[in-house]
Amino acid sequence: MSAQANLMGLYPNSHPEIPWKPIPIHTVPTKYDKLLKPPTRSCQRYQQLMEETINLPSYQAKLREWKGFMEKMANYTGLKSEQLTLRGLWKVHDTLFCQHDSTLIALQAALGVYSGRPPPYAACHGFEFYQEGNNSFSVAMFYRNRSDQRPHILPLPGCPTPCPLPLFIHLTRTAVPEDWDAECQNPQSGPGRAVIALATTVGVLSVALIGMGVLYWRR
Repeated sequence: MSAQANLMGLYPNSHPEIPWKPIPIHTVPTKYDKLLKPPTRSCQRYQQLMEETINLPSYQAKLREWKGFMEKMANYTGLKSEQLTLRGLWKVHDTLFCQHDSTLIALQAALGVYSGRPPPYAACHGFEFYQEGNNSFSVAMFYRNRSDQRPHILPLPGCPTPCPLPLFIHLTRTAVPEDWDAECQNPQSGPGRAVIALATTVGVLSVALIGMGVLYWRR
């Protein structure tokens, strides 16, 4: 749905009387999706870091602060004692408040601009891309966290606003994975492994057929 909404805004209508242009959208199975469904369960490095985080003294101290709340949740939801973790509580359906706060937190944390406060309802982090008079390019960021005020400028640490594009790319390079599987420390998996297995099988069968043909010809 998000892809369709973005494409509708980027491309003109296919017909004056039809306010829509059909554009095919391709995706991958959820378990292989590294863009729209992060972090994936297949990322071994993420799982390792999560376990290390859970065992940190600061994390355990926070759990002790929330012990009363978590016991109430167990009473209301029927959660068992082994499920009384922050990750366990995340699975409890909450119909009162639902939006992409985790997406904004992850984005702002990666850019080094997260304030530590949960984004309010309908918050928005915007990027504006400019072409300057000398034909160079720059980027500006804005954060809208109140409905009664205009978005305020959110400068990237170490860069003016607007930030020259080459400097913006340089300062944010550590937040962009170059090789997802390598950084997750994953063995080769997913479609890649299936393709290799299929190619190997075809190769072995081809050699076997050629060998059988040679033997038959000699006879």
